[in-house]
Amino acid sequence: MEPIALHRDEHRWYEAARRRVSVRRYGAPPAEAQKESLRTLAGALARGGVRIVPLSGADEVFGHGLMGRRIAGVTYGVGFVADGGTPDWCVGYVCEAFVLECAAMGLGTCWTVGTYKQKPAREQVGLRAGERLLAVTPIGVPAGEALRALADDDRPRKPILKLTGLSDNEFEALPEWQREAILCVRSGPSAINRQPWTVRPEPEGLFLQTGKNTLDAGIAMFHAELAASVNDLRGRWSEHPEGWRFQLTPDEEEAPPEAEQPPETDTPDEP
Repeated sequence: MEPIALHRDEHRWYEAARRRVSVRRYGAPPAEAQKESLRTLAGALARGGVRIVPLSGADEVFGHGLMGRRIAGVTYGVGFVADGGTPDWCVGYVCEAFVLECAAMGLGTCWTVGTYKQKPAREQVGLRAGERLLAVTPIGVPAGEALRALADDDRPRKPILKLTGLSDNEFEALPEWQREAILCVRSGPSAINRQPWTVRPEPEGLFLQTGKNTLDAGIAMFHAELAASVNDLRGRWSEHPEGWRFQLTPDEEEAPPEAEQPPETDTPDEP
């Protein structure tokens, strides 16, 4: 998969990752100039069998939610599409960049995997032979309570000890980039906010483990790499039976083309 060029938007996306929350109530769609900018970004991000496609009737797709958590006021959104040979983590990794650009613009989003009307959504994105629709998101100006949530994010987050196995003192002793990468992973979205990750610091890297939802894994991987990038560090991911390893590229070594991309699979995909 062609790498995402982080250097251009890394600081905007990193700040957005730290403050973004899922939004379920919308007051207005994006401005036309914002829609055009997002369409351009969607085209630029398309790679490895992953596409980001506008929904032609987003209001028809959203309208009911898990345990009554309805998404309301939606008039614009996109679908996240992948071909049959693309692992789910690739969709999480690529499409989280799009979600963070929305947040940087001041727009709300909500990764939505199963609680939307799937038949009209599949029709609207125009699935090609062998493609799958993995998720959708509304996009718009947050309204009402959503605005307060953005201003006062009180989401419960996994304690550092449970996330890393480290005490507070051990965590504070880590290099700055590792601390920021771990916190950036912790701030990421996950299905029903389960936060299925564990992150193990390693010399010159990190080891990430997640549950079976590898869409969440791809999101976490992008967040970790983003935090490394804002610290002027680059690296590469590799996949292992227990999870994914991010290894820094030495300063004196020019990173190969795949250095900023998600992992090269060295074992069969688990999903």
